[in-house]
Amino acid sequence: MMKRWMVGLCVLMSLVPGAAVAEKVAEQVAAGASQRGAAAQAESVGYQIRLFGGEKKFSRVRQGQVRLAKDLPGYSPRAVKLSPYGGAASRSFEATGYFYAKQGQDRWWLVDPEGHPYYMTGLAAVAPYDRRNEEVDFGPFEDVQDWARATTGGLRSMGFSCIGPWSFDADLQAQERPLNYTVSLYVMYSFAATHHGGKNSLHNFKFTNEIMPVLDPRFEAFAVEAIKKRIRPEWVGDPRLVGYFVDNELPWKADSLRRFLELDPENVNYQKTIAWLMEAEGMSAGDIEDLDMAALPEGVSSRFLGYIADTYYRTVRKALKVVDPNHLYLGSRIHGAYIRRQEVFEAMGEHVDVVSVNYYHRWTPRRSEMNQWAAWSGKPFMISEWYAKGADSGLNNNSGAGKLVATQEDRGKFYESFALGLLDDPSCVGWHWYKYKDSRFAGRNSNRGFFSQTFEPFGPLQKAAGAVNRQVYPLVEYFDAKR
Repeated sequence: MMKRWMVGLCVLMSLVPGAAVAEKVAEQVAAGASQRGAAAQAESVGYQIRLFGGEKKFSRVRQGQVRLAKDLPGYSPRAVKLSPYGGAASRSFEATGYFYAKQGQDRWWLVDPEGHPYYMTGLAAVAPYDRRNEEVDFGPFEDVQDWARATTGGLRSMGFSCIGPWSFDADLQAQERPLNYTVSLYVMYSFAATHHGGKNSLHNFKFTNEIMPVLDPRFEAFAVEAIKKRIRPEWVGDPRLVGYFVDNELPWKADSLRRFLELDPENVNYQKTIAWLMEAEGMSAGDIEDLDMAALPEGVSSRFLGYIADTYYRTVRKALKVVDPNHLYLGSRIHGAYIRRQEVFEAMGEHVDVVSVNYYHRWTPRRSEMNQWAAWSGKPFMISEWYAKGADSGLNNNSGAGKLVATQEDRGKFYESFALGLLDDPSCVGWHWYKYKDSRFAGRNSNRGFFSQTFEPFGPLQKAAGAVNRQVYPLVEYFDAKR
């Protein structure tokens, strides 16, 4: 009888085009069998990475080791008493009535409104349908109230304590025992669309020349008004609101200076860039005219990137705190190659309360990267997006940056292993998996959700996630004791 891990790789093989790739996968299967026969090794899962650009959709099959709680030496699950907000009731810090971030003796924490250390386990886009692209659909539920009531109870039973952005938050907050929640504001998106030709696209926002017009003096006043329009009055005093993501996946290009200097000379962002070169770098008009972008003085591009990042995060913080001084500033969900931009993390650290990272193309969290984020920013971080897609879902899985695995069981192992990697890091204060339910519209036809397009639960993923989510505090204690 074919072993389950072999079946999983065969499913993956069916998705990989080309005889050469399939042959390579077969070789990996044989190698894996040989290794298993030779010696007991850590369990692994076959996965592929989504490729962007070119005709090839996915990478070759790779093997990712998984770390599971049942295999942790000396660890045993135990019951945990929780506060009404999902915090660890056995410990206390100062209570302020709202969530805040605090660096304790062993690690960073969020602190809940009653003063208890809180580790955020969240799910993004908790919605029965996408208001932008899908028709109204409550599946097996009678109406939105019926859906919200069942969903709140179901997510709580899986150990989730927080609703991520793009959710039906008003309906979910109307429940008797609602979960905590977060909100996205889209401050720079709105400004660029209004004043600088930015446009929404299927996958993300498109900025002119892939830069943010942050040096435009109008941005400061615009940010205040945009945030006033977006934030509902009832949010300002709501203790269940953790905080705000202010944008999503902004372009922090290493060559931003060149891109700003390519703008029309009449563009105020171009003019402000020239002024910065003169004031901060001591350049004359002649120096600037003779600039060779391929041979800039050392450090100029890096300092300019830090300057625009500081301008953005400082301006948004000032505007956000004018409107809502009570809740956390959760950053802008940095992603891709930008998670290695020291200049941006240093700027974030001066202004945000928690750094948010959309973390893809990693089978497990890299300790070196997490250490850098904490060192550069001096702030805690959360993972604001991560997921894996299952080849057994029946969807084409061609969209999105999440890894592709063979089965829902493998998705569950990925969730548990990745989550343990985050819990083991003293600067991580939580995560949001993306997302609640698979989308129905063609552009996002991938298996990201905890539920199918027709609200069918992905049981193995839910079981694995629940086992970790309900044990975050004992697991944190375990890892902290080992450190």
